[in-house]
Amino acid sequence: MTIAIIDRHAITRIGIIEVLRQDFQDITILDAPNLDSLLSKFPDQKPDLVIADLSQLEQHSCPGYIQLIYRSFSGAKVLAYDEGGDFLRLQRYLKAGIQGYIFKNNSTSELICGIRQVMAGTRYVCNRGFQMILSNLNPAKLPKASTEFTAAEHEVARCMSEGMEMSGIARRLRSNAAIVKRIQSSVFQKLEMRGMTN
Repeated sequence: MTIAIIDRHAITRIGIIEVLRQDFQDITILDAPNLDSLLSKFPDQKPDLVIADLSQLEQHSCPGYIQLIYRSFSGAKVLAYDEGGDFLRLQRYLKAGIQGYIFKNNSTSELICGIRQVMAGTRYVCNRGFQMILSNLNPAKLPKASTEFTAAEHEVARCMSEGMEMSGIARRLRSNAAIVKRIQSSVFQKLEMRGMTN
């Protein structure tokens, strides 16, 4: 697997590289401070995944930048990160087609989880990003348990909109975090199909 990292801060790129090397075997890592540098530094490389810091971009330019990444690396997936906390910005990222999103201050385990899910073909949004999506939905638009959401999906969505962490939701549902994560992915997929995150 080939992963490209775009971040203007060298120390951040070095940290991400170290995390990736600890968790992935047979990995090629490309890194640069911006897309232009990445393209000139590695002209013949085609990453499978681009991890990009979007926090330095103006909100209106993010979708165009994401599209430029896709045009530059056909077939690559994009996992974006930024400072977090801005629903409209996250919504623009999702509309532009990113497959993964995390906050800059998420844990390294959240980064690894995001990479694994994105590379498996599942769209990934970190827990707090997912909470942000749910809290910005009109509760009347949230499907009821007996219609499109199962009872478990409805409960996970409700708990996340209240700001609960995965471990707390797992305890409440008398389940484990892996099952809660699968349910969260299902909720997100159903919300996407209804156009609520677009």
